[in-house]
Amino acid sequence: MSYCAMHPVPWQENSEWREINFFFDTIQRVHGPDLEPVRLLARRIRVLVDSLSDPFEKLCAVTCPDCKDVCCERATIWYDFKDILYLYFGPGIFPDRQIKKIPGQTRPHCVHLTQTGCLLPRTLRPFVCTWYFCPDQKSHCQDTAITEEIIKIKTLRLEMEDAFCSITAG
Repeated sequence: MSYCAMHPVPWQENSEWREINFFFDTIQRVHGPDLEPVRLLARRIRVLVDSLSDPFEKLCAVTCPDCKDVCCERATIWYDFKDILYLYFGPGIFPDRQIKKIPGQTRPHCVHLTQTGCLLPRTLRPFVCTWYFCPDQKSHCQDTAITEEIIKIKTLRLEMEDAFCSITAG
């Protein structure tokens, strides 16, 4: 049994997604200035993700066009809680909906996948779309700075979540 069969993607219903958005809006109203540490961490994450955009676009240009096992088709991708925290407090964007798979010519794929790649800028994608390296990408990428930046982002995401929970816990 697959992971997703046991653990469905959260917030798939539009009503649930609106509730999450309302939750963050309410937290923002109640805790406003106290959330500055969360905003600061989210902005730091955005700078790091932004710095990875060009190297990843170059890597994807080499590895993705001829891929026979497209991760955007194989994997089930969604925004997790840290993604939503980052998007809300960093870029200040709350996505219209949770990411879904849609039917494709060969198999279902991420709603944002097109013939030319992902419609979303890297700064607005779920983080898994940045940290995951397929085997072909691993063999092409010898840049250890990318791996170091991903580790920094992972650490900052945990700090951001901890700060948010500490501030809003009561």
